[in-house]
Amino acid sequence: TENLAIVKLSHHMDRWAGLDDNAKRQVLVEIDQLDCFVAHLQVLTQDPEIMRRVNERFEIVDILYRQRDFEELGALYVLKKRTPGKEPKRTFFEVYKDIDAGAYQAKLQTPHSVDFRRPEPDGEVMQMVLLGWDIETGIAGGELGWMTFHWYVGPTNQHNYRSVIRLTDPDNRSIDRNTPLAFGAWSTSALETGWVIRESFPVPVPTDPREFGGANCRGDSLPAKLWMGVAEYGIVDGVERQLGGLNPFHPTAVRPISKRRSKSLYISDDNYRVSADGLMQIGGVWLPVPDDAVLADDGRPLKKDS
Repeated sequence: TENLAIVKLSHHMDRWAGLDDNAKRQVLVEIDQLDCFVAHLQVLTQDPEIMRRVNERFEIVDILYRQRDFEELGALYVLKKRTPGKEPKRTFFEVYKDIDAGAYQAKLQTPHSVDFRRPEPDGEVMQMVLLGWDIETGIAGGELGWMTFHWYVGPTNQHNYRSVIRLTDPDNRSIDRNTPLAFGAWSTSALETGWVIRESFPVPVPTDPREFGGANCRGDSLPAKLWMGVAEYGIVDGVERQLGGLNPFHPTAVRPISKRRSKSLYISDDNYRVSADGLMQIGGVWLPVPDDAVLADDGRPLKKDS
């Protein structure tokens, strides 16, 4: 740290929308020249060009977060210029244009294929295939997980799809994520068939066991079910709305997974579980219990809000 000089950018990035094109270009050039960069996610995602530029040049070496202190600001990302020829520690996303998807999938922490597709009237099939996922836990005292999904891109025909993610604890409390692909830096309409895209994002784990985890917060980690859907969004009358999406198909790709109603869920003949709003359970993960959420293992019931 003694060898680092603090550099002030020529314009405040939190006023990005009010900058003219010349000022924006100047700030991006100044960022290119930095060795390290510290920013909240909402600063990086306010313009796809910021996210693309920062992600291309920097790796994420640390993530600082404490729910009770950061509140609505969210995590603070410590970014360092990438080392040429060296795999970065973490990035927000990566696009691989010339890669063997099978060999790539074999190296994943959790290789698991789910084929999402939709036949079009002209016979073309829209497709995104989940190859698997990874999760890094224990960040920021256990308050953050870093989750990565890996996708094979099939034909998308200018449709913009995104993954909708949900984690549920044993009592069905949930953590939900529904944001554009790669934080808006890429859209599926710009991806080509055969490419692989990797997208990563933080998973904040609430420090109040009544919000997530419940009695499971008496241990070091808690089980969570992982649910997913692939949706298409667009602007209708000035408002972003869901226009449709892709359906999970059987591994044979002959037909979509059919389902029947069972209490609050839908269940297929092959025991696939689908939520009432259309997300399919694709697996599960173990999340660490944040330091501030650990309950005494004294057998007493969890207190509920009055």
